[in-house]
Amino acid sequence: MNFLIREARPADASEIAAIHYASRRYAYKTILSEELLNDRTKDDLTVYWTKQFELPVLKRGQIFVVEHQQQLIGFVVLVADSYPAEIDRIYVRPTHLGKGAGTAMIAHCLDLLRTSYCRDICVWVFEGNSAARRFYESQGFLLDGNFRQSVPYPREIRYSRLYTGA
Repeated sequence: MNFLIREARPADASEIAAIHYASRRYAYKTILSEELLNDRTKDDLTVYWTKQFELPVLKRGQIFVVEHQQQLIGFVVLVADSYPAEIDRIYVRPTHLGKGAGTAMIAHCLDLLRTSYCRDICVWVFEGNSAARRFYESQGFLLDGNFRQSVPYPREIRYSRLYTGA
């Protein structure tokens, strides 16, 4: 598949929210309780993403979208000015999972790091999210022993990768 990755624009907020909503419900259906799955509506997420575009990049990270055939199918938030750099969010429409969009977004983030002094990148994932864990492992990320817990959400574990330019 051919993908176009570009910086997100404020006009993308409602589509990013729709992707976030659908992906979250799909990916977390066996991880989160029904109450937690329903704690954010699509409208809530639209308000959230609209407000994100009002913040300076240093507070929200860089938001990129991935398009296929002129349709937004995913997005990633990269916080590149922290150490380590962090993929704060990465979501792909459930209908496009396994088709390379996630891999393309990771590659885009790594390419951006090439121009920065930060060589480490990390991502937090729910410990029970085996599909995401397999994906990050396939991208060269390794468990680094860090974890966090934000009640009432499940425990998160951190994957890291040293950027080597490859």
